[in-house]
Amino acid sequence: GEYGDTYYLLSDVHMGQSLDQVTFDTLEAKCNVVVRIAELLQILHDNHYLFMDFKPENILWIDKPEGVRLFDVDSVVDALGHDLGAWEITQAALHTLRFNERYLPEEMTLFQNRILSGSDMEREKTLLLTPRVNIYQLGVYFFELLFDRAPGKEDLLWGPDLQEELCQRYLQEVNQEELLESLMTVLKKM
Repeated sequence: GEYGDTYYLLSDVHMGQSLDQVTFDTLEAKCNVVVRIAELLQILHDNHYLFMDFKPENILWIDKPEGVRLFDVDSVVDALGHDLGAWEITQAALHTLRFNERYLPEEMTLFQNRILSGSDMEREKTLLLTPRVNIYQLGVYFFELLFDRAPGKEDLLWGPDLQEELCQRYLQEVNQEELLESLMTVLKKM
């Protein structure tokens, strides 16, 4: 719902924990939670919303039925559809955006600072505030789930050491190297 400049997402399920308090022990469980978050983000994207303050603390995990809900929606912003699929964020929403730099694409840090200092950057908004940002944020979280650490700049080179680390971590769970290669491909695209 919408009231003034505030958007409300209501849930009929209230029993759960924020993702920063939940441990997923198996590869299957880690992939499952990422799929559930992707489904939630897709619902938002289909309705022209972006979730700009992505972080585990803002997402509620509900065990049964398995699912996720947004917990802190102060940075869900309304977006208007434009030609060629580009999204433009309304000017009023820009001043209330909250970003989490841990999950922010590098080019967004400069953009964030300029927007919050009052710069009017219509072209950059259209290019940078898109669903791709949410996909990137989800990719960072997926990396953290798989490797139990935040990605560093050296990880973004996607060298063979990273795939070897993934193989060593999940070799007992998955004996198909093709599956692990597929996970790396998905992770790299995100």
